[in-house]
Amino acid sequence: MTQIKIFRKKVLILILLTMLIIPAFFVRPTYAAALSEEDARYIEQKQELRVAYVQHKSLLYRDEQTNAYSGLAFEILQRLSEQTGLSINYIEAKSYLDAIRMSEDGRADITAVTVEYAYTENTYSLVETEPYLSTIMAIIRLKSTDLTKQTQYAVAEVDGYPVFSDNPMLIHAKFDSLSDCMTAVQGGQSDIMYCNIYTAMSYVQRYRGRDTVAFPINVEMQFQFGISPREGAALKNMLNSIIANMDRNEVNQILTKQVDDIGSGLNDFVYHYPFEIICFILIFSFSVAMIVIVYTRIQGKQKISMYGYDESYRMLADAAGEAGFKYDYLSDTMSVFGTYAYKIALPAEIRGFRSYLLREDRLLSLTKEQFDQMLMDGLTKKAHDIQLKYQMVDGTWRNFKVTFSVIATEAAYRRPIYMVGYLTDIEEEYREKETLVQLGLYDSISGLYNRYGAECAIEKRRETRRSVKDDVLLMMDVDNFKDFNDIYGHKCGDDVLKFIGQHLADIFRAGDIICRWGGDEFMIYAANAAEHLGTITQRCESLREILMEYRYQDQHIPVTVSIGGAVLSNHAAEEAFLIADKALYKVKQNGKSSIHIEKD
Repeated sequence: MTQIKIFRKKVLILILLTMLIIPAFFVRPTYAAALSEEDARYIEQKQELRVAYVQHKSLLYRDEQTNAYSGLAFEILQRLSEQTGLSINYIEAKSYLDAIRMSEDGRADITAVTVEYAYTENTYSLVETEPYLSTIMAIIRLKSTDLTKQTQYAVAEVDGYPVFSDNPMLIHAKFDSLSDCMTAVQGGQSDIMYCNIYTAMSYVQRYRGRDTVAFPINVEMQFQFGISPREGAALKNMLNSIIANMDRNEVNQILTKQVDDIGSGLNDFVYHYPFEIICFILIFSFSVAMIVIVYTRIQGKQKISMYGYDESYRMLADAAGEAGFKYDYLSDTMSVFGTYAYKIALPAEIRGFRSYLLREDRLLSLTKEQFDQMLMDGLTKKAHDIQLKYQMVDGTWRNFKVTFSVIATEAAYRRPIYMVGYLTDIEEEYREKETLVQLGLYDSISGLYNRYGAECAIEKRRETRRSVKDDVLLMMDVDNFKDFNDIYGHKCGDDVLKFIGQHLADIFRAGDIICRWGGDEFMIYAANAAEHLGTITQRCESLREILMEYRYQDQHIPVTVSIGGAVLSNHAAEEAFLIADKALYKVKQNGKSSIHIEKD
C-alpha cells in the first residue's frame, strides 16, 4: 500500500507540472485598448484602410503560393483591425519610393514600412508613427567576395533608403526593393547590400547555394508606419498604442517565426539552423537535468547528473568541427574538447583556472572580471555569448564567439556546478567588421561615431532644420589621459575610452550625436537643448560621478573629465566648435575636472 501511495504522489506531481507548463505555450495576450470619441468617429467614417507596401522579409511579406501575409508590420495592422473593426486592403507598390508616393498623394492611407537611421531625417511628407522596430544593420555578401582586398565597393541600396555612409570608396547602386538588391549581389553586380539583421538572416536561410553570408555592423535602423498627411491624428494614436503594448520578447517571436523551408538532408539542416540546434540542445539538456533533479528530490537524494549537458556540447562540438568546453566550479578546472580543440594552444585541462586568468602569459583574452560576469549572466538560466580571442598552436590569435550556460540546482543557487560552452570561429567576420569600421562612420574602440561620422550626421541635421540656434555642442577631454597609458599600459587607456563611450551612450539621449572626436577627446551635439542647460549639466555631472568609480583589474582608478560647451545661436559649425573649445580651455586653466558652457 505504501508503494502505491508513493506512485500516486509521483503521478499527481507530474500532472500538476504539466498543467502549469503547457498553457503557457498557447495563451496569447490580449491588447484591448479604450477608444476615444475621436477614434470612434474616425473608424465609423473610414471603414477600410488602404496599406501600400513593397515585399519586405520579416516586416510585411506575401507568400506567392498561399497569398498569406506575414511579418511584424502585418501583425500590428491585424491587431488594429481586430480592435477597431477596420478592414485592411493591402496594395503592392512597384518600389519603396512608389509606396511612399502612394500615401503622399492619397492613393493609400498608410505606407507599411518606412526606414530611418538614428542620425538622419526623412524628407517625405508622411506622418511617422513611433518605431515598431529598432535594430542594427547587417551586411550581406558572397563568400567569394573578399572585402579586405578591394579599394572600392559596389553597394546595392533600396532607392529612397537613407545612405548609411558617404565614404567615397563606396559606389552606390539604387534598386526598387531588397529582393532586387539581393539579386544584384547574387549576380555579382554589387559587392554588398545592407538591410536589418532579421531580414538578412531570412535571406541567408532562403538561398540554399551556401554562397551568401551576413554579419552585423553598428548602425541602428528604425522602421515605422508612414501615414498620409490627409489622415487625422486618430490613426497615428491608435497605431502608437498598439506598438507601445508590444514588449521586446513578443516582437522577437514575430520576427523569428518566419523560417523558410530548408534543403533536404542533415547537412542542410545543420547549415541553415546552427543557432536553433544549439538552443534546442540547451533546452533539451536543461529539461533532462531538471527532470533528474525533481526525481532525486522526491527520492530524498542530493546527487544530480550533468551527463546530458556534457555530452550535448561534446556532440555539438564534434559535429560542427569546432571546440567545446566545461568548467568545474568545485575543482576550479577548465576542460577543452572537440575535433577543433587541437588547433587551439590552450591545454586540454587547466587546474586552478581562476589563477590562470591572472597570468600575463595566458593563451586567451578572458580576464577574471569577465569570467565573474559570465557567472552572473549564466545564473539567469539562459544561454549567453561573449567574444574572446584565443591563441592558436601556430602562434596567431583568432576571434571566437563563446556561447555558454551555467548549470546549478535550485538548492545550490549562487553556488554553481558547471559552466558549459561552445566556441565558434568568427575571425573572418571580425576582420570584415574592422574593415567596414575603417570605411564607415564608427570608432572601433569606443563604439561611438568617429569624427567623419559625426560631421556627416551634424551636417545632415543642419540641412533638414531651419534653425539650430537651440542646439548645444559639448567638447569633452579626459584629464591626464597620458598617465593611463604610461602607468597602467595602453590596454588600460583603450579600456577607459571604451568605458566612457558606453556611459556617454547610456546617459545622453538616443537622438544626440556622440562621437570620439580624436585621441581622448569626445563631442556631444544635442538638438533643441538650449532651454534645458540644467538637464545637460546634470547629465554631465552623472557621467563625471560614474567615471570617478572606474576600476581596472580590480584597482580603483578615478577618471576625471573637463567639459566645455556652446549654444549654437545660428553660428556656423566651425565657429561653434571654436567657442566650445575655448570653453574647454577655460576649464583646463581653472584646474580641470569641471563643466563650463558659453551661452552666447
